[in-house]
Amino acid sequence: VDGKEMSRVLGNLLVNAIRRTPADGTVAVAAERSAAGVVLSVTDGCGGIPEEDIPRVFDTGWRGTHARTPPAGAGLGLAIVRGIVEAHRGMAAVHNVPGGCRFEVTLPMAGL
Repeated sequence: VDGKEMSRVLGNLLVNAIRRTPADGTVAVAAERSAAGVVLSVTDGCGGIPEEDIPRVFDTGWRGTHARTPPAGAGLGLAIVRGIVEAHRGMAAVHNVPGGCRFEVTLPMAGL
């Protein structure tokens, strides 16, 4: 993978998670192997994303509700994440978890 671009992916996910998690909350980063490749995840304590919004979070320009999105955001961070991940033959996804959400980036293993 391109280290600079993957740093951008992780940075975008972390900035979003930190911005949306209360000061007394937790943001967790994990990496693990799976049958699909390597999965990098960022789990936050944002309270979750409305189910009807989940299919749109990676769309260019999508910003969610005003309660979740700071006024300075342009709605590009997660679209950039998806673009970089797909350029590396991977997949980006998000799922609600108790108390927040988990963003996952799955990348194929080298040589696969």
